[in-house]
Amino acid sequence: MVEHVLVADFREKDSLLVKLLVKLGVEPVFANLSVGDYLVSNTVAIERKTPADLVSSILDGRFSDQLERLKQAYPHNVLLVTGGLSEALSRAPNPGIVYSRLALACLSGTSIVVLDSDLEAAQFVRWLVKESKKSWEGFEPMIKRKPKNQSPSEQVFNVLTAIPSVGAKRAEKLMRAFPNLLAVLQAPEEKLASLVGSTAAKHIKRVAYTQISHAEKHTKLTDYIHEND
Repeated sequence: MVEHVLVADFREKDSLLVKLLVKLGVEPVFANLSVGDYLVSNTVAIERKTPADLVSSILDGRFSDQLERLKQAYPHNVLLVTGGLSEALSRAPNPGIVYSRLALACLSGTSIVVLDSDLEAAQFVRWLVKESKKSWEGFEPMIKRKPKNQSPSEQVFNVLTAIPSVGAKRAEKLMRAFPNLLAVLQAPEEKLASLVGSTAAKHIKRVAYTQISHAEKHTKLTDYIHEND
């Protein structure tokens, strides 16, 4: 029997954390989330990182951008690091970089939770859902969408920042260097790498040449809730 409602990004679908949550009675609804990995309510979101992802996102600039977008979309945001901090510190060229970014995130309003295992993380998320449920005022809109009245330039910016490793600063640099989005996508990888680095360049070219497949039919959150009342 499903005990609570939780929305998870599709990329988390096969994760150990999701499997453990299901065993605990918290079966997520999956959606394509533009920010965050898990939505606990219409005001609480979680960005989950392994130690390796935490360090790589700090080094390539994604970390600050991801947390800033999360903070703009949801009043209460949580950075959940699963796997402990020791491994992250051992992976960083300088441990001070990790401590510094975590400190800045904390000062900007992000709650930071570091747990040693996925089982501990699953227990934490379950209780976060349970405690948050006491103050829920409704589920709509739970998944925050970008405003429809954005200018074309703002839409291009959102498209670029949605690409892995392309944060706000890199998106702005690309928009200064190219006349339009098509020019960015068609640019040689070497040219892109000279502007935003090789990792971001590879992601841009991958997006440009990805075959579009039929999207899965997603269950509406409201339907899910009514079915499980």
